[in-house]
Amino acid sequence: LLAILIFLGGLRYAINQNPWTPADLAWYNDHGTYELVAVIDKSPDIREGYSNLHVNVRELYDPANMTFSKVHGTALIRVQGNLDYDLGDLIRLSAAPKTPSSSGSFSYREYLEHQWIYSIIYSPTSIQVLQKDQGSKFDLWLEKVRHFAAKTIYALYPQPESGGVQIL
Repeated sequence: LLAILIFLGGLRYAINQNPWTPADLAWYNDHGTYELVAVIDKSPDIREGYSNLHVNVRELYDPANMTFSKVHGTALIRVQGNLDYDLGDLIRLSAAPKTPSSSGSFSYREYLEHQWIYSIIYSPTSIQVLQKDQGSKFDLWLEKVRHFAAKTIYALYPQPESGGVQIL
């Protein structure tokens, strides 16, 4: 029984290790600036003074090698200001992916890993919307329904009654 438990513990440890390959975005963390093509796959998280974009990266251009690569991986992008980005936007950005920090009693890296995010990008040097509505059709439809419901509630109920709907 003890041998089985040790084996299962080792197997769990091996499964949770991340052997990154050049096809993974995390492979390029902390190695320089790249051009990335990605789709915003969650609604932008708008904060005071900045926005967080949850993106699924599709392509990477390495200017040092002058090569394009198909890559996959999820990144969290912090964009200064509250710019007009939407769920489903296909974007091109020039940025340096980083490994999320891990210090003290709180590990931002582990927090993001639970959301399958292994790369974080702070203030990309350029960002451009290439196409709209490139995400999941269901997610795009659900986002439209969410916006319609929020707009309807705000029209029917003034503040402070509609304040609880802010989470929509």
